[in-house]
Amino acid sequence: MRSSVRIQGIIGAIQLLPVLTLQTRFIPMSKAEILEQLPKLSSVELREICDRIWQLEEEQLLSGRANSSDEEKALLDSELDDYSRNREAGSSWGEVKSRLNQ
Repeated sequence: MRSSVRIQGIIGAIQLLPVLTLQTRFIPMSKAEILEQLPKLSSVELREICDRIWQLEEEQLLSGRANSSDEEKALLDSELDDYSRNREAGSSWGEVKSRLNQ
């Protein structure tokens, strides 16, 4: 009977111990902190970041949420004017792709 009292006492003591919980807490980084960490990344990680940035850019452009600079707008307008004057001057995507694969 003594051993069962001792075991119950140990179990009771264990039940009174505070329970530690692991919580993941993300601390936001400033732009400066992010830029500081970039040189420490591998080329694969940098490529993943670049891919994600381009994906976000594309989503913004396609949704109309992109904030184009005046310089970018002027460049696009100029290119559109050139195209309007001579629609045959450019290359098809197939031609461009073929040149890139050479």
